[in-house]
Amino acid sequence: YTYTIKGKHIYNHLIFFICPITEAIMVDAVRLCSSTTCERSAIEAWFDDGNRADPETKEVVEETGLT
Repeated sequence: YTYTIKGKHIYNHLIFFICPITEAIMVDAVRLCSSTTCERSAIEAWFDDGNRADPETKEVVEETGLT
């Protein structure tokens, strides 16, 4: 099974390496308290822009610390 992101087919098992914000392969991945994994620079910019929702689930993230 494949997903299509920006016109490219991504195999199901590789989707975990794709950042939900940039839709690109993550190089410096970090995990939110909600267990969503994002590219560090993308999620930092996301929070700096005032977003407080998980970019994947849209649920409010209480703790914006990254691991």
